[in-house]
Amino acid sequence: EDRILDVLGRAARRGVVVELVVPARTNHFYVNWAMPAHLAGLPLDRIACYRTPAPFDHAKLMSVDGRWCSFGSPNWDARSMRLNFELMVECYDDGLALQIDTLISKRIREADRLTSADLAARPPLAKLRDASARLFLPYL
Repeated sequence: EDRILDVLGRAARRGVVVELVVPARTNHFYVNWAMPAHLAGLPLDRIACYRTPAPFDHAKLMSVDGRWCSFGSPNWDARSMRLNFELMVECYDDGLALQIDTLISKRIREADRLTSADLAARPPLAKLRDASARLFLPYL
């Protein structure tokens, strides 16, 4: 959701290291269209965004300072959290946070970095298609 992207952007501007790992291709073509338009709103000069190769992985992992971590299946949107009743577990555990950090680092090593220049270089019709698909994100 836009509020989450705003918070991530503000954190990065304060100097917090923010890394996002997203799939290069999801299991829905219309999400593949919406994602670049959604990510274009982030300060990718300050936030490292990585696109991972196949296979598509729906798991969500997060780690903060090697002490707090979360894992589960929901996207950070109203549909996943309120309608689909997906589950996210939060833990304060150094050992588990280290395991999740290791998994995230492995995915980053396999990934390509996405930059603002990459997003800007898309053809105009692709940008229009992607922006149009982004309008439907609350329903996807």
